[in-house]
Amino acid sequence: MHAVDSGNTCWVFVSDSTESRHIYDVIHAISVLRDLGVRNDAIRFFTDDPQAIKYTVAYNCPAPLLISTFDQELANIAGFDYLFITLAGHGGIEGIGHPVKISSHSLVTAARSSADTKLVVIAATQCFAGTFNYIDARTEPRIIMFGAANLSTSLSTQTSIPQPIPSQVQGMSLQHWQANSFMLHLFRWIANPKDIDGDGQMTLLDAYKYSGATASGTIIDVKPVLFMHAQTLAQKSRQLDEDIQNGVIPNDAQTMLQAKTLRIQLHQMASLLHTGQEPWLLHADLARQLVMF
Repeated sequence: MHAVDSGNTCWVFVSDSTESRHIYDVIHAISVLRDLGVRNDAIRFFTDDPQAIKYTVAYNCPAPLLISTFDQELANIAGFDYLFITLAGHGGIEGIGHPVKISSHSLVTAARSSADTKLVVIAATQCFAGTFNYIDARTEPRIIMFGAANLSTSLSTQTSIPQPIPSQVQGMSLQHWQANSFMLHLFRWIANPKDIDGDGQMTLLDAYKYSGATASGTIIDVKPVLFMHAQTLAQKSRQLDEDIQNGVIPNDAQTMLQAKTLRIQLHQMASLLHTGQEPWLLHADLARQLVMF
């Protein structure tokens, strides 16, 4: 039986995104870890977002590192039994980043490069997380990997956490944002572990089941809101087309841009409505043996 505690694990976050909501996902996760006694020197945050430093300073998080340094930084990690990597932000069918900066092969190679690491956990919360599935998980150090979605998109939903995360900037705190549903509930479970399968242990398998099921429930709950929003967009788009045809409004460049924007928004909303998020787990037996805090 393995056991993660506040001092024996190095926590790594990767987000190839320039959207603040993905930085908020990481800030929330780091806040949870700090409440459990994890020190900043046991945390690494990789991103190429030039604005990230403003957020990490405000919330007293470790300074961001460029993704290009990922391999070298992981190779230099020492003094930790476990490595817990969380992939956030955006992903594609070939890996993290556009163009690809971390493929599934390069991720696994880097994760195994630290001489002290006995076990690696990888939580892939981004779109097309299934790209990282079916790797060789048995070679030492062994790997537990799980993902928010398979070869499809993952979803973010508007969220509100019970207590705001304080900032060093006066009047600034984090409590409401568009959060990656799976990543949010993964770290909510870590903050307050629950024995989901009833075996008397709080293990990574419980964390996976909780975050997958709770995220799915959240996404189901938000679908009616998305449906009504899609209907509104469709009606606006139809009305604009009719007004153009009837000469009510001029068929100029500004109107064409408005029509295009509505169609793009409607397409995005329809895509979300028909997206199902199916989590997956690799190396379940080992996940059952890893006690969390």
